[in-house]
Amino acid sequence: MRKHLLGVRYLGPEREAARQEVCDYVRGGLRRLLADLKNEPVRPELKVGLLPNGQKPGLDVFGGENSSRTILSTGAAGEDIGFRVRYIDPSSLSLKKGESYWETVETMQEHGVHVIAGRFGVEGLMLHLARVLETVNDYQWVNRELSFISCGEGTREHPTQFMLDVMTIVCRRLTIRWKNSETIRILEEVFARGDADDFLDKIITEALDNLTVAFIGGLHESRVTHTWINAGRWFDIKFIFIAPSKPVDFQVEQWCLDFLGERAQISSDLNDAIKANIAYFIRVQVERLPKHIQEQADEVRRIIAPYRLSQDFLDNFGGEVMDAKPYDEMTPTIPAELRNHPKVIAKMQSSMGRYIRQEVIWRCYNNRFHSEATLLNIPPVEFVPGQNIIKTMKLANKHAELETRYAADTEAVSMILRNGVVINAVRPELVGVVRTINDQFGWSKGHRRLIGEEFRSETLGTKGELWYPNLRVLPQLAGIWILVSPEIRLSLAYPELEAEGRDGYLKICPSLPRAVDEIFKCPNIHCITNSETEPLAKTFFWVNGQAGSTVWLECAFCQHQYHAERVVRHTFGSLIGF
Repeated sequence: MRKHLLGVRYLGPEREAARQEVCDYVRGGLRRLLADLKNEPVRPELKVGLLPNGQKPGLDVFGGENSSRTILSTGAAGEDIGFRVRYIDPSSLSLKKGESYWETVETMQEHGVHVIAGRFGVEGLMLHLARVLETVNDYQWVNRELSFISCGEGTREHPTQFMLDVMTIVCRRLTIRWKNSETIRILEEVFARGDADDFLDKIITEALDNLTVAFIGGLHESRVTHTWINAGRWFDIKFIFIAPSKPVDFQVEQWCLDFLGERAQISSDLNDAIKANIAYFIRVQVERLPKHIQEQADEVRRIIAPYRLSQDFLDNFGGEVMDAKPYDEMTPTIPAELRNHPKVIAKMQSSMGRYIRQEVIWRCYNNRFHSEATLLNIPPVEFVPGQNIIKTMKLANKHAELETRYAADTEAVSMILRNGVVINAVRPELVGVVRTINDQFGWSKGHRRLIGEEFRSETLGTKGELWYPNLRVLPQLAGIWILVSPEIRLSLAYPELEAEGRDGYLKICPSLPRAVDEIFKCPNIHCITNSETEPLAKTFFWVNGQAGSTVWLECAFCQHQYHAERVVRHTFGSLIGF
């Protein structure tokens, strides 16, 4: 179990580990629900003890966005299990003077905080803070035993909401509906079983693996919707996304559909939700829309109005209705007269927040001494014969082949590289980008290089080449070149291989990297990595897709995905005329 809860995207990374983590949170929440219904105090082993100095550990609830349910239930949950709770209003802090969030965290910790639960509009902030925490050493006045919990960030993550949603669905699987003696009886029977944990784990995983959930409304900016999409990494959930796409696009992005594949269906017809188990209504987050659309709020509400719950829908719907709230009474997703309908379980859903957040805070605090694996690792890539090593031969034979090919071109013959790396078939306008990346990566800075331009190319018309004498290429760096200019091929002249009895010439078609850090900039202006007041923020992208097809770069912080070409142009536009 981990010391932070930063997002459903960051459970795992193995599928079974992620599934188990969800089960652990939900089981713990159910135990806490039972105790509360029986008016029992929280058991000592499910609370946090006093510190050696006799004081309570500190929980700071950082309310960077307006909230009722999340902020209040998080604070109440902390008090329930023995924390001293402070509610922090960012507008009252030195953040308003340009101080970084990390400097603010250091100050908060100086005054006795052990867990920070934050809700922010800045996307990726909690992951950024947790990543900076990894760099803290023994010579800094910062305690590394600090836990971060995301209580909702931007448009991508709301992990505690997902956990309480799952707890609600599992309760319904157990036939729990109301806060009464029948619920007590059901839960007592479950926890009296000798195999209670295994029994509940099976119910939780089967409930999600066999679930069809329809998300309806303002999906494009919805952190709840995207959190559930991330849960599709770990569970076999099927999705129906129902939203208008014109004149304002409220539908999920294409990468969501690519990721989910056959498990996703999109529609603009509310009636398509009839076949789902759960109809999850999502309000339009007007406050997160682009400013020019916010200025047309009345028109936005008119567009979304047909997607609110109706009595006709309930009459034909065999499932149940959820809503993370709040209700925007200007255009309510669920009209007031339907909020207590038996099929509408939104109030039951929000009631689970206190119990699941008790469990989340308790688990994170108890794991604060745990030394986690590095939060963002770059998986290694290699040059593999038959996969990306597409040709080898003796260097002498390769040199003879080139001399024959360019017999009439004395300049080309003189440029044959006998030791080092040739980056071939670079798109002409991207030669400068590749050079810059090589220097930025620290690979070629200070080394001699030769630049070739206007070579004939069957596929590109003309191409550029880069020669780096005496250097040895790194597979990770070669993969980055492919992201920039997909047609690139490498010619490697490694004489030392021939001393080992192998071929010294290798032709390489590099494989895509699986992740890239600190090279590209995120196009999302709301991403923490673009904050002018966060000098420690570094970029990190996951690479999704296959060479030869659409390749997406997913920012690890804000979780927005962009075509690789767009990220390259955004980062290096000045070098390529954009």
